[in-house]
Amino acid sequence: KKKPKIKDRGLRVLFVIDGEDFIDPMGPAYLLSAAKQAGHEGDVMVLSSSTSPFEEIRDYKPHIIAYSAVTGTHQLYFRFNKRIREYFPDVFTIMGGSHPTYYPECVRYQPIDAICAGEGEGAFVELLNRLAGGERGEGLYDIANLGFPHGPINPKRDLVGDLDTLPLPDRDAIFRKAPRMGNFPLKTFMTSHGCPFPCSYCFEPVLKKMYREEKAFGERKELGKNRGSSGKYERRHSIDRVVLEILDLKKRWPVEFIKFEDDLFVLAKNDPWLDEFAERYPKEVGIPFNA
Repeated sequence: KKKPKIKDRGLRVLFVIDGEDFIDPMGPAYLLSAAKQAGHEGDVMVLSSSTSPFEEIRDYKPHIIAYSAVTGTHQLYFRFNKRIREYFPDVFTIMGGSHPTYYPECVRYQPIDAICAGEGEGAFVELLNRLAGGERGEGLYDIANLGFPHGPINPKRDLVGDLDTLPLPDRDAIFRKAPRMGNFPLKTFMTSHGCPFPCSYCFEPVLKKMYREEKAFGERKELGKNRGSSGKYERRHSIDRVVLEILDLKKRWPVEFIKFEDDLFVLAKNDPWLDEFAERYPKEVGIPFNA
């Protein structure tokens, strides 16, 4: 008998977001698109606007409930997830984002089935595929980036060297459930990941050090016109991809002003990527922005 393909046994993922902040939640948007590209389904629930969150969960019947948390919101999510585990004990729950990246030990004493540290697209898709294939418990303990209450907190997998290989972030799923955010004229985009500077007040040097110590920068190879190479912490989308993402979103949602949420938009004094951006952006996009 043939083993069913992922698309025939795809899981339902529900991302829980605390509220509408008028800044696109990029982590869930990227993870939703990665999950859907792998054959799974995904939706969003906004806690602040849901009158019956547990009824929504009963109706959607998710296999996975996921959170992306900074320190502070983690407390709200863990309180909510304590009730999820009581009411829906068969649902697998996971938290990614800044809080579990910098405090992975929280998985040892908080009500959650797993945490994801660092950039999570690869780990999240691997988790979904393996859960869809019937793996549970200790069978998941070798997934890089993940940590478990009674299992290991694993080192990170290699960074995605070519950001253009990631699917376009799925903002639509978020905006449908957060229409004030979707209809707000400002939209958030990211043209790059990472920053080379060691500012003591910033999270970036700590995360970069984690990846360096775990030898997880990935394979070094040239990425093409004005994009440098992979195998390092600082990586950029091509201008083609940046333009495509903006114009694609503009077809469905108002985009009157753009905030580039990059950790550092200008990486060097002599920057061929920025020269190309400065030449093409006014002609092909022409939307006011700040960075």
